[in-house]
Amino acid sequence: MKLVVLGSGTSFPHPHRAAAGYWLEAESGRALLDISADAPHRMATEDLDWVNLNAIWLSHFHLDHIGGLAPFLFGTRAAPQTQQRIEPLRIFGPAGFIKILQAIDQANHYRLLEQPFPVKLKEVEPGKEFELLPGLKSVTFSTPHTRESLAIRLKDKSGSVLVYTSDTGFADELVEFAKGATMLLTECSFRKNKPVKTHLELADAMQLANKCEPQILVLSHLYSEWDGIDLASDSHLHNFGETSVTSDIDREARLLEIGRAPKTQAAPLPGANIKVVSYNIRWRSGDDLHKLARLLKDDPEIGGAAILGLQEVDRNKKRSGNQNSAQILAADLGMYYAWAAPPAPKADREEETGVAIFSAYPLTNVRRLVLPHKGPGGRRRVALGATIKLGRSDVRVYSVHSETRIPVACKLEQIKAVINDLAHYGKDMPAVVLGDLNTWKPEAVAKTFELFAAESFHTPFDEQPTFFRRELFIPIDLKLDWIWLRNLESTSNGIDRTIKLSDHFPLWLVLRTPGEPG
Repeated sequence: MKLVVLGSGTSFPHPHRAAAGYWLEAESGRALLDISADAPHRMATEDLDWVNLNAIWLSHFHLDHIGGLAPFLFGTRAAPQTQQRIEPLRIFGPAGFIKILQAIDQANHYRLLEQPFPVKLKEVEPGKEFELLPGLKSVTFSTPHTRESLAIRLKDKSGSVLVYTSDTGFADELVEFAKGATMLLTECSFRKNKPVKTHLELADAMQLANKCEPQILVLSHLYSEWDGIDLASDSHLHNFGETSVTSDIDREARLLEIGRAPKTQAAPLPGANIKVVSYNIRWRSGDDLHKLARLLKDDPEIGGAAILGLQEVDRNKKRSGNQNSAQILAADLGMYYAWAAPPAPKADREEETGVAIFSAYPLTNVRRLVLPHKGPGGRRRVALGATIKLGRSDVRVYSVHSETRIPVACKLEQIKAVINDLAHYGKDMPAVVLGDLNTWKPEAVAKTFELFAAESFHTPFDEQPTFFRRELFIPIDLKLDWIWLRNLESTSNGIDRTIKLSDHFPLWLVLRTPGEPG
């Protein structure tokens, strides 16, 4: 399942947040979770396939959650784009929503249900199971907000679970309902001292998250008191780790993707040594991508890694056939994955290449970091962080792709941005920082050693080159790629120069599991 936040705000007008609306893409179709008055136009702004929207879920009857339903149906009745549609639109919601829709319809004879395609309405009772989309198992829970308000739990065929609380107060029963969620999308209306019991403040949202332990926590329904406050940093004070805070006027949320293979491999047992690989794959795709997957499975040096950090991983670029390379690799390898990209320099440009983390273990506290300092043409670079449990310890892993053509001091500030993010987790957190740091100048190599050493990191790799290219018959060897460790030890390592799918060579090392004797 993929989620696009169309509206992370409330009923109060706000320059940067629309009211509620969440676009959900699943294997069997597209659904909208709540539909504020802003949501129909936000679907068009984000170039989403609103014409073929399969289902709408209404959580409750407040207008910032259902106020766009009638206008949307009024538009689809006459829109040229919908005249050839034959697939039905299914609308689900609490008991009573059909009466509300009919009252609006009859108020001015809008003929909202006289569409070019069938419209099917179904009211759902609390606790009842149904399918919002084919194969998407759905169940509801009555929340302490309004008499009719419902949270919804969605589970797809791969086992991924999304829980959307919508507006709610805190309840222990809600914790039980949300346990085991892959993603928890919950409201966080207020920072503290909430004026009503029927919403959540930050302490409530963090209590909910800490008790039900989702892999991904997304906070939304934010009132203007949050303006100018770093909500993600605030959340660390409640010991949850990294939190995704929704923003809906740009496309930033779509540049982070988290998923898993339909069938994941068996993870190494506790106590086993863990192989880690870093590789700039230079946007390999097609047959080369599947060849890479075979090497990552079977190669004597890089094969069998439990943690992979890759750079220049395309998701939607013409040069790689608009293929989702991270998703393809994850399926071939049977792994969990996260992928992130920086924003394009201009809105009309195609998506930038990204970085990815693959793991035999679930990924939690996933965070996308847009690195400071622009490169040529306004190009940005990105890093990706995630937490992985190895044995008895959590380990923070970062995959980084630094900019090539900026001053050395700016490169170092890009690395510092990653180290600053790691600081949220405490100095005792074991960490792996790997990737293409583009340290092609000797000065950059020397200062990179100094920077990481000052932060208690070490690496088993020396200044050996990790990049090779021939220009006008002149061989160019550069030290660009790294694996740095903190509070971890490696037992062996290497650079596999026999693999030439890219102009970079893959680095690998074997970690001693944290907490295990040497």
